[in-house]
Amino acid sequence: MVQLNKSDYKDDEGIFYDYEFKVYSLKNDSWRKITKLPHYLRFMYQFFYHLMHRRGYGVLAGRVLHWVMPLRIQLGPRNRIVGFDLGNEEFIEVSQPECANKNYL
Repeated sequence: MVQLNKSDYKDDEGIFYDYEFKVYSLKNDSWRKITKLPHYLRFMYQFFYHLMHRRGYGVLAGRVLHWVMPLRIQLGPRNRIVGFDLGNEEFIEVSQPECANKNYL
């Protein structure tokens, strides 16, 4: 299970984030904070837990949990699809195709 909390999280390099990420371990029956975060996560405006109208949940595909992440307007008009690999506990960004109309995602 992955948990996202709104907070003033500061990573090991002193970079502030609006959110902190935690993973629940069934083996240890405890939550563990993920400290290795990509720097672009600090530019989130609002984190959406849904793709395809599945409110409250990410979408699991190939052991990676995915979310749509809208960026702040000054960083560009396109949203990102962010994934969290449950195997190695690392974040990934899913590349998107170039579209003639950038308003699709």
